[in-house]
Amino acid sequence: MSASGSLRLLVVCTARERTPAALREVAPSPRLAALAVGPLAPAARGALVAEVAAEYAATLPPELAARLAETSEGNPLFLRALVKHWVDTGEVEGIPGTLAQLLEARLDRLAPLALTVLQTIVALGALARVERLREAGGVGTAARVGALDALEMADCIRSVPPHQVASHDLVGRAAWARLSPASAAVLTGAVADVLEREYRQSGAEALLPAVLAGLGASGRGERFARLLTEAQGAVLALGNPAPVLQLAAQLAAEWPGAFAGAGVRGVLSQ
Repeated sequence: MSASGSLRLLVVCTARERTPAALREVAPSPRLAALAVGPLAPAARGALVAEVAAEYAATLPPELAARLAETSEGNPLFLRALVKHWVDTGEVEGIPGTLAQLLEARLDRLAPLALTVLQTIVALGALARVERLREAGGVGTAARVGALDALEMADCIRSVPPHQVASHDLVGRAAWARLSPASAAVLTGAVADVLEREYRQSGAEALLPAVLAGLGASGRGERFARLLTEAQGAVLALGNPAPVLQLAAQLAAEWPGAFAGAGVRGVLSQ
């Protein structure tokens, strides 16, 4: 956008951050218009409560509908989640007062296996596909199917045909935050193993950034350095090697021997 000159462009994005990272370089541009989206008005909140309740074939008492609308403070995502919480639990006194509390309550209702599958989906990110879940999760078909069904019913994930799954962003963040640093490293490493095997079998260079990020995050500096040396041309040709090179520079301090080779030094000098 900042280099568009006289081109007539319309680029629309939404973000929870006031100045998302992707726009920081162009945010000062006078050609960039930022619009703050305010809360829903009271009448719109009431209409949304009725609409969401109808989706679940539920009838909310007027006083409960008003309470949910007020608790949401005009946040449509929170409002939808509150109605879903009431439909699932029938709780009135236990209705969470904040979005964070609601997300925690939703995760509390998940079985341990379903939570682990959700965390694996988060670790895979945009690369979350059914066959990768099978390899990274280490569980049988029946258990995996049950976990995925439970996550869909709890509105924690959505299916993206034909074979992809995705976690809802806020739910995924809350689920990942429940992992200890050691558990997060183990899960990240398991995902990196799956993606690295796939890369070596298929030669799909688009997997390299995710593989290297996973190896780095799980503390596998030697494997990171070896793969970076082997695939340096592909990494540099992907168009945005900066995150990989920044991670390599961080790992080099912890694994100086692994990064002492001429090949790795050559990549880091790019």
